[in-house]
Amino acid sequence: MTFGTDERLKSYLDTNQLQRERMCTAVLALDKRFTKVRPRHPRGGPDGGRDIEAVLSGEQKTFGAIGFVNQANDSTDHKKKAQKKFAADLASAAAADPEIKAFVLFTNVNLTAGEKNALVEKATKSGLAYCEIFDRERIRLVLDGADGMAIRFQSLGIPMSDAEQATFFARWGDDIQSVIVDGFSEIKRSLNRMQFCMR
Repeated sequence: MTFGTDERLKSYLDTNQLQRERMCTAVLALDKRFTKVRPRHPRGGPDGGRDIEAVLSGEQKTFGAIGFVNQANDSTDHKKKAQKKFAADLASAAAADPEIKAFVLFTNVNLTAGEKNALVEKATKSGLAYCEIFDRERIRLVLDGADGMAIRFQSLGIPMSDAEQATFFARWGDDIQSVIVDGFSEIKRSLNRMQFCMR
């Protein structure tokens, strides 16, 4: 499914900023280092370069920016757009909140290791303790993993293959079963309580 996910990330969400933000928020939430992950304006609108808010390692205030381009093709122009988005949103976030300690960029443009290192260096020189770049390949790796397949289906409309379903249920089957059993148990307790109160 690697090719399909890569292709969908390039253009499937063109002009759909709301779904882009939802997908990137979900991807960041899968990273156990980040907690309290939430979109700042889930319905869209001006956010001052801060699409996502989170906490890194339990203490570092983090902002995330989403720098997707339409019909991404990894051209020099598209790389410059992603880099420009990074610089503008980093500056906006730092100006808006001096407590920011970490910054994350999501982009559907593939960047080289050197290009990502240059962005991270720019962030650390501005005083941040941590910076991370989720380019298209990094996002794809998350979405094609067992933890990200549900997000991939919801965001990009890519169904799971038989092999992926087996992997997904091997990873999450017990948790899903537990949620169902606990849910039914709670319903039963509520019904019993209602019957008791009606007597």
